Amino acid sequence: MKKLNKFRVFLGLAATIPLLYACSAFNNPSSLRDDADRAIKIGDYSKAETSLKTALETDEKRLGKENPQLALDLNALGKLYQREGKIADAQEAYKRALKLREQEARPTLLKLAETLNGIGNAYLAAGKLQEAEAALEQALQIREENLSAGSIEIGQSKDSLAPLYFQLGEYGQAENLYKQALSICENKLGNDHPETASVRNNLASMYVALGKDALAEPSLKWAMSSYEKFYGPNHPEVATVTNNLAELYRAQRQYNKAEPLYKRVISIYEKAPNFAHSLYLGTAMNNLAILYTEQKRYAEADSLYRKAIAIFEQGGIGKAHLANGLKNYSNMLHASKNTAQANKIDARLGQILATNF
Repeated sequence: MKKLNKFRVFLGLAATIPLLYACSAFNNPSSLRDDADRAIKIGDYSKAETSLKTALETDEKRLGKENPQLALDLNALGKLYQREGKIADAQEAYKRALKLREQEARPTLLKLAETLNGIGNAYLAAGKLQEAEAALEQALQIREENLSAGSIEIGQSKDSLAPLYFQLGEYGQAENLYKQALSICENKLGNDHPETASVRNNLASMYVALGKDALAEPSLKWAMSSYEKFYGPNHPEVATVTNNLAELYRAQRQYNKAEPLYKRVISIYEKAPNFAHSLYLGTAMNNLAILYTEQKRYAEADSLYRKAIAIFEQGGIGKAHLANGLKNYSNMLHASKNTAQANKIDARLGQILATNF
């Protein structure tokens, strides 16, 4: 691994036949999962989380806590937790799902691959690159051995692996994977599907980081337009691509374009259920603080850094994000000649880095 660069009641005929719990229309797991999907589409992740937790609890009572069928609920929860920036919760949901999948007498390989891909994404978000690589590579291998080359699941695996290779500095490999994933999504889902927009956003974000602005801007604008058509203007998914477009403009020093976009992102997250203390809100605040630092608006930057760091300090987000926030805050303090406070932040950052998280 290289170093990081920058988821009815039956009456028994005999006493040995188990009693199955009835599921009313209000707590039927399938209906609850459908409710969660509808809530996600309108950006109500709080309602979606409640529905999925209820579905899991209902299935646990009906099937027992060790039944492999629970992996369906756990996968859905893991994916939602990651959308919300609850990375530790996502990992735990996926770990439990993976354990249940692996305990099946005859594991369904494609379902196993789905869980592996989910937990790999969660590991990657937490900065656990070795664990992410093992899970994501295994998921891709299973899918390539059991599906046709242009299947959407293979596209999903390649989209998941690409940011791992980017973080490892293997930019050519990352770009190839993103392009392959995008081609699959365009062929299978169409240009305006939100999953196609997601891959296009991811590829463009890499271009922003590499300074390939001419390639990044049109893709980000297209992705934003697709998201807004599908989700509406104030959905958390829209905030994701808006943040990335703001990053492009900040890198170009087009601050008058970047600042209102960052503020829009923060506003979306602050108003969205379950995002008041999310990783993504903290990241948006951190990014706007960087812009203010570059403009020497140090007081405004200081306030945002403190809020972002307070979010990163919460359990479940991961020390990599806290370390990044502290480093950026330290840079601002040094730039503003606040050496005493900068030294305190540097000492704290050193302690975190020494843990080799």
